[in-house]
Amino acid sequence: MKRFLVSLGTIVVALAAFSQTDPAARWFAALCHSDVGSTKYTCRISREIVLGCPAWDPSKPLPLSLAEAERLARAELAKLTKDEGTWEVTKYGLQRATSTANWYYSVELHPRNADRNDHRSFAVFLNTQGQAGTFSEDR
Repeated sequence: MKRFLVSLGTIVVALAAFSQTDPAARWFAALCHSDVGSTKYTCRISREIVLGCPAWDPSKPLPLSLAEAERLARAELAKLTKDEGTWEVTKYGLQRATSTANWYYSVELHPRNADRNDHRSFAVFLNTQGQAGTFSEDR
């Protein structure tokens, strides 16, 4: 019983410390999935990459133009496939990191003229200075 109370006490202290930390410190990377031909990838953007940029006020101009976001996304796609030029942007996103004033972009591309059986897609995260998230091959 004493061991149980010591363990329970440790858990309560750890939870109390965790609950008092800055909420931004508890925010973890966002992730998205891509299917580029025969290979599937996961893109993650770390908390450090997002929070390392200056805060952005949505009443101000975009910190990174959509044209620049597309150019950077295509550069990342070109690292994974040789037919990058046949893909088109289908979605842009701008998300705020939880409990911060820091934002990040998402850009999604699909092959042009793909039929409904073509499930290829590519998505990437970019911080407001244009740094891309990291990719890992799904296993």
